[in-house]
Amino acid sequence: MTPHDILFFAAVFCISGIIGAALGILCHGHVARTVTLGLLVSLLFFAVLEWTFGTREEWSLQYPITSSAYLVGPFVALVAAPTILVALVVGRWWQRRQVM
Repeated sequence: MTPHDILFFAAVFCISGIIGAALGILCHGHVARTVTLGLLVSLLFFAVLEWTFGTREEWSLQYPITSSAYLVGPFVALVAAPTILVALVVGRWWQRRQVM
């Protein structure tokens, strides 16, 4: 991996965290709503990333299930996990701040 790749992945990770923080504030600490919206938004964000930066060789029309299986790891590690975890932490913090 080149430094450019690492910088790109770090940027995607940070953007996912920022999106998660916005969702945490928007959902006011409701866990079910936060997780559901987090999954939907992260799936949309990942689809936009794949649409923009993906290549034709990444997706096989002959083996679509195998192609999608190879994309699950990057989706979870770079987009879904940071979005949902930050959303839950910020939502909990926002909820406690409102009580005090």
